[in-house]
Amino acid sequence: MPDAPEDVVKAANRLVYNSIVCVDVGVRRPGVTDKHWLYFPEPGFVFNRISFPMNFSPETTPAGRSSVLVEVTFRGRQPDLEETKARVLEGLEEAELLVPGDEVEVCDASSHRYAYVIYDLDHAKNVSRVHKYLREMRVVPVGRFGEWEYFNMDKSILAGKRAAEGLRGG
Repeated sequence: MPDAPEDVVKAANRLVYNSIVCVDVGVRRPGVTDKHWLYFPEPGFVFNRISFPMNFSPETTPAGRSSVLVEVTFRGRQPDLEETKARVLEGLEEAELLVPGDEVEVCDASSHRYAYVIYDLDHAKNVSRVHKYLREMRVVPVGRFGEWEYFNMDKSILAGKRAAEGLRGG
């Protein structure tokens, strides 16, 4: 919104978030784990969360294979994607999710600037100022980055539903 007042632009620029590199790994072995996701708070791992799409639905992964989605969060400068992929594969071996002899058929990385909302001491003040302006402009903020809240998918869908009902008058 190029005509937004300076205080609104400053408030928006003060909103804090993490960025993410997603590394998608396809392994030629079924059942690398029976888990849906795992968290890795240990500083020795480059990643902090891993999910396993094949355990959500068999339709997500070819038969006889495993799918692994690895999340590497960062702030500031994007890490080198090739180096990140190498570190992820090393970490998967260290975590014993990949074992000797595993064939990695796919290893792709993509970077996403906005991933996770971070709550700092000025979160409420900055979000309030931005939302006040948006309402004045008749813009309805919706979802994780519209409302600037840490919404999971279910809450994002409900936020969209609430916004639609509000616009419809119901």
